[in-house]
Amino acid sequence: MTAPFRKGLTMGFLLLFPIPILAAEDGIEARGATITVRVWDRVQIDASILEHAKQVTEKLFHPLRIEIRWVDCLADPTPQNQRCISPAGPNDISVRIYRRPTEHRQQLGHTTAGVALPSPMNGGSGFIQVFFDRLEKISQNSNREAPLGLVLGLTIAHEIGHLLLPGNQHSLSGIMQGCVGLTNLRLAAKGWMRFTAEQRSAIGKNVRKWSLTESNAKVYAKLLP
Repeated sequence: MTAPFRKGLTMGFLLLFPIPILAAEDGIEARGATITVRVWDRVQIDASILEHAKQVTEKLFHPLRIEIRWVDCLADPTPQNQRCISPAGPNDISVRIYRRPTEHRQQLGHTTAGVALPSPMNGGSGFIQVFFDRLEKISQNSNREAPLGLVLGLTIAHEIGHLLLPGNQHSLSGIMQGCVGLTNLRLAAKGWMRFTAEQRSAIGKNVRKWSLTESNAKVYAKLLP
């Protein structure tokens, strides 16, 4: 019921105020935008490692003029925390970090570090599962060339990319590669693993489009009697 209603509000706003909307669309690539990332840390990661991971992710999105608003949710199964870890609208993402039970690791394969599940309700919204046991293994096998914070940050950025890019596809180069080896981790440690130019353009347009849609709906809702 929510999705059709939201679309109706947005369409109504476009009909009422066509000129301001077109002006915003014209300058859409020049404006900054924000995405919300809600972190549900079931592992209780060391604070310095998690902070490093956030910095790595932020640096990858900085060239896109996209700011990340981090929300750290408690692990307690309370109603308040359930709301915290659930996406609340467009460009709102829940990252769930945990270790898989040993007997379940074979189901997704030993090489899988995370998965992204887009929400059908809002653009740029969805759930990301990060398998910390796999990240620990990758970091250990790198002979300390890939610190755990780096691997975690790259994984979060990669899965966010799946939610923000059309088609949810991997690429042959850059951060959205389907398989990342030690050579690429070394490049990432030097800041040389990024989104491609085409991906940067697509992500930027999508995030700003979804932000504009949400903003229009909120403004129009205030105009209702």
